[in-house]
Amino acid sequence: MSNRAQRRAAAKKTPRWMPQTKDQRMKALIQNGITPKDLTEEYNKGFKAGFAAATEPAVKTCYAAFCLAMKEELGFGHARVKRVLKRADEFVLDTLASAEIIDEVFQKIGLTLDFDEPFDRINDAEEAIP
Repeated sequence: MSNRAQRRAAAKKTPRWMPQTKDQRMKALIQNGITPKDLTEEYNKGFKAGFAAATEPAVKTCYAAFCLAMKEELGFGHARVKRVLKRADEFVLDTLASAEIIDEVFQKIGLTLDFDEPFDRINDAEEAIP
């Protein structure tokens, strides 16, 4: 029996609905000239591209939400909203890490920003003390 016939016989033994194992997929890719290094490089490229594509719309959405909140909750108009956004930009550009600015919010305002809890992100300092 030839090598090709052996491979076909082995393929027939495995049902088509059964997914290949990671080793089987890697072996097939290597046979086609794709190395694990190529996969890692392409993954990293895709991750960076996806991150770049998702970051800008998320930031735009947050800025727009803050503008609407300032208008609806505080009655801010065009000039005041613009001033607040410029100041927020300064904080974003001057801060090295998100943890720093979150700690500063707690120290200066007394608010705990908890991004691990999706429905209750903002807690007053008085509420946090048992």
